[in-house]
Amino acid sequence: MKHIAIKKKVAELKYDTYTTIVFKTHYDERLEEYYRNNYKFFEKYIPSAKKNPSNGLLEKAEIKWFTFAELRKNKSSFRKFYQHMVDVVLAHEDLITKTLMKMKCSSTRKNNRMNKYKTMSKLRFKRKRSSSSSLGYRKYRNTRKK
Repeated sequence: MKHIAIKKKVAELKYDTYTTIVFKTHYDERLEEYYRNNYKFFEKYIPSAKKNPSNGLLEKAEIKWFTFAELRKNKSSFRKFYQHMVDVVLAHEDLITKTLMKMKCSSTRKNNRMNKYKTMSKLRFKRKRSSSSSLGYRKYRNTRKK
């Protein structure tokens, strides 16, 4: 997860001694359930992990997806010390949204470039096949300019 957070980082927000990294990831509606099951497993079979706060394994009891509107509405459900960080995240809503949109567009451009490359490869392949007849080559040139 750390590798994904670094590679897909949208913003690194700081307040006092806390740092929150906002990163892009695929939405999975069952992620909360997966995390909860993982937490219960560690709690049941490795109880010593919970007693050792430095390992970070059971640092969070639960995780949840939030829209910015839900974050504003549920700010009071966070621990008191983290509510200030929620304010920092909300203050950067425009920056986060714009950065996410840029990331989405750049991935679309990459896909378009790949599709263009695939199309060009197919066209080149056709030209090599029909290069023995000049008529076939002219057809390729005409379709390529369109």
